[in-house]
Amino acid sequence: MERERTSRILLLALLASMAIGVASAADPRGGPTPVAVNGSYAVTFNVRVPASLPSGTTILCKARVAPNAPRLGSLRLASTPMSNGQASVAGSTANCQVQIPFSWTVNDPQNGVALSYEIDAVSASGALPVAVIRQEAIASYPAAGTSANLRFQLAF
Repeated sequence: MERERTSRILLLALLASMAIGVASAADPRGGPTPVAVNGSYAVTFNVRVPASLPSGTTILCKARVAPNAPRLGSLRLASTPMSNGQASVAGSTANCQVQIPFSWTVNDPQNGVALSYEIDAVSASGALPVAVIRQEAIASYPAAGTSANLRFQLAF
């Protein structure tokens, strides 16, 4: 009798632990099941360069993406990728493109990504930035495994 009771308790414990293992895929706080997202962003910056910038000034661009999550506690990031580029200057325009691959898990892909970028005009000596543009934007996720093209028109 005791052996049968112990067997039933062990069976119930096994079933309970299996149920916990299946439920662990969802957010432990009772939220939605996390979703894996991946792809890349091809970001192009078209920058109007004023004639007042010193000769030999280099235009640099940086961009970073991260999940746009209202609750920072729900993030499961492997990393927040950043990409750098150097602009080609033609007359009064500088064009810079960066490619930002990403792969992580989010609770709600509908929130999209927060894209932050910085454009620096650096003097020929490279000692100090002559001018800086910093902005943030929200973008939708591209289809899984594909690239989204984003274009920004900016001016110093």
